Amino acid sequence: METWFWILGWSLSILTISGNGSIIFLVCSRRRLRTKTNAFIVSLAVADFFVGLSTVPSLFFCQKEGDCNGLSNDLRNLFPYASVVNLCTLVLERYVAVVMPFKYLTFMKRRRVFLVIFISWVIPVITALAFFKMDRLCPGQCLLYDIIISMNIFFLAFLPCCGLIFCFASMLLVVYKHERAARVLAKQLHFNHRFLFKIQEKSAVKMMAIVIGVFLLANTFALRCGYILLFKTGKTCDDEEYKIPLLILNSAINPIAYAFFKRDIKKEMTKLIQLFQLIQEICKIPPFANSVDYLRWLFTYASITNVCSLVLDRYIAVVKPLK
Repeated sequence: METWFWILGWSLSILTISGNGSIIFLVCSRRRLRTKTNAFIVSLAVADFFVGLSTVPSLFFCQKEGDCNGLSNDLRNLFPYASVVNLCTLVLERYVAVVMPFKYLTFMKRRRVFLVIFISWVIPVITALAFFKMDRLCPGQCLLYDIIISMNIFFLAFLPCCGLIFCFASMLLVVYKHERAARVLAKQLHFNHRFLFKIQEKSAVKMMAIVIGVFLLANTFALRCGYILLFKTGKTCDDEEYKIPLLILNSAINPIAYAFFKRDIKKEMTKLIQLFQLIQEICKIPPFANSVDYLRWLFTYASITNVCSLVLDRYIAVVKPLK
């Protein structure tokens, strides 16, 4: 691999780990964010987090050690498979919520949410185990290899692309109809503003547009490799230098889309950023002209800290003597 690949790969991996880690922490630490939709988002964020943690680092160390066996490749492919399946379940959940809102309330119960998330992790694990067994039973290309590769390409590459495009087109059509109805109603009531009410599904469609668009871009190389492997065209499928950065970019874009277009996560993210800014302002130390100023500030802070510790000790001794 070229030097630019490792620089780009490690940079995207760090961005993926930090972004998805922030989403996981934010949703798990805020009770108001523990909704059905955010459960699917956390599941996808976990898969994307491990995509950033495992793809480039494992490839880097296995090439450095010269020991890239079948097991390491199968483990490296596990989390991209999990990301694909979790993305499909998230988009399917949004599709039901936007296109069939009344069925969503009756169908999407808490138990079913956990069941769908569980299945979305079982499928990639079974796929990775199938490839691992295939490497043991059929080291070279054989009929079993062709069958598993064909099923993998159809169910984890071609079918997700078609399904995501269909769900996005359906959601876009529903939003367009609602928007047109709102515009007509606003004209009838002689309302001064452009719309009578805000279309609630619009932010969901914007978020899905970014996530699905990047996924389709990253998946074009997987479809190309699938075409070469299935039809044995004689061409080589040596495009890891482009496929892996796009794969990690897909996982890195998802938390950015949530932070900008999902209102509850955006609100909590803004509060978190404001808190960090406040802490930074409180803890800001003015610039020092020389070492004497530095020592003066150091001893001042040490004095304040020791006074607070002394007062706290006396408070506990007087108010709570038994403790």
